[in-house]
Amino acid sequence: MRLSHPSAASVSEFPVSPDQLRYILAETLTQANYMQPASWVIDGPLDVARLEAAIAKVIARHEMLRTALVRKRGQGYLNQVQESASIEIEHLSLPEWSLVAIREAIEACAYRPHNFLHSDLARFQLIRIGSQRHVFTTLFHHAITDGVSGGIFRRELALFYAGGVPDTTPIAYREFLTNNEVQQAERRKAEAFWRDHLADFDGEGSLPADFKPDQPSFGMDFVEFRLDPAQSERARATARQLGISPFALYSTVYSVLLGRHTGASSVSSLIQSAGRRHFTGSEQTFGLFSKALILITRWSETMPFAELARATRRNIGLCLQNEIVPYQDVVSDSGMKARFGINWLPGRQDFDLQGCEVTRQYFVFAQSDHDLNFRIVDDAQGVLLYLAFNRSQFLRARVEEFGHQFVALLSDACADPQCAIGALGATQRSRRAPPAVLPPVREGAAELVHALFLRQARLQPQATAIECAEQ
Repeated sequence: MRLSHPSAASVSEFPVSPDQLRYILAETLTQANYMQPASWVIDGPLDVARLEAAIAKVIARHEMLRTALVRKRGQGYLNQVQESASIEIEHLSLPEWSLVAIREAIEACAYRPHNFLHSDLARFQLIRIGSQRHVFTTLFHHAITDGVSGGIFRRELALFYAGGVPDTTPIAYREFLTNNEVQQAERRKAEAFWRDHLADFDGEGSLPADFKPDQPSFGMDFVEFRLDPAQSERARATARQLGISPFALYSTVYSVLLGRHTGASSVSSLIQSAGRRHFTGSEQTFGLFSKALILITRWSETMPFAELARATRRNIGLCLQNEIVPYQDVVSDSGMKARFGINWLPGRQDFDLQGCEVTRQYFVFAQSDHDLNFRIVDDAQGVLLYLAFNRSQFLRARVEEFGHQFVALLSDACADPQCAIGALGATQRSRRAPPAVLPPVREGAAELVHALFLRQARLQPQATAIECAEQ
């Protein structure tokens, strides 16, 4: 279904930002698709027509939701903004629904081929799965959006749906591109930092794969755990005790565990910043500001965990201070590309639609070229841990084991932050698996025999593998 604004169409253009160009080139040069599907379950008497009208009003306020990305000879890629634009909302009905069916429907809509048209970059899906239950998915391309932008969209959608009107007018995205030229001296200083930060990196940048696909694949599956309220509060208390953020604590644990799995004592991982600190007034603007930053973590086995955690905090701060160098320039200059990601979200991203309960639900993880992408969501009920992994390269059972080990290592570090890293029991499997919050997303066929064998070998490496007669 397409809804159109009534005003006559006109077009304006301006150059893409370096951050936008990163996703354009990544998608045009590879088979990846950088759509960012985000889904919510809506319970209650949803007024579909009112929802569609609210979506149209949000789109009318933000030029990046009416943008196509075009390439012109001699000018490179441009944002081409339409004064009015059609709105694509795909309506489906799945009365005999399953998690697999919902996932497949979202993936089919999200990852279809596209040409960077405005109707490709911002679209929506509404799946009816009950008389008063829907799955609502926003599908924004990463070249026009970031995490803060998602929050702007949800707040304004709820306001318009309730009949309200925002009391401010957002600054146009293009204004931040033309009025924030980076001084050359500041740029050179930041470039020098990245050269020094990444110099002599001798760690491991990828995780040994279980499978070697013939063609690269970017599809991600995920496992999900929750730290109970007591575990979550211990982690927060430990972060306060060490004078660091919870994100720095989790990043340190993640890096050490990756080191145990790769045999390295230094690890590169990709972190994200909101990227808006230099853009005054951008808190109301929908667009791509976020920055991807390569964090290097180095340690020795005798180093106290607390010392590494504080070093990680300092390194994160330095990365943020030098975020003005685009990620693709850092990769080009250094030859490094981190394949581990970690992100922190302060809440579940639920929001209100008048008369309905709206709950964030992960059916699909955005495609990625990461081996592992760790997402941490801190909410009132505790901490949710999502481990997304490349499903063409890694066994789900192996990633589940990684999650158990993360929880065990975190518990050890919180119990004794001064413990030497080498003494932490990171490789000892937690016998009590953290409870999954949601049922498994995938309901596919049973694992093949070789997959079951490999999983059991990892869990009990000393056990007998094959018996023949009496041997």
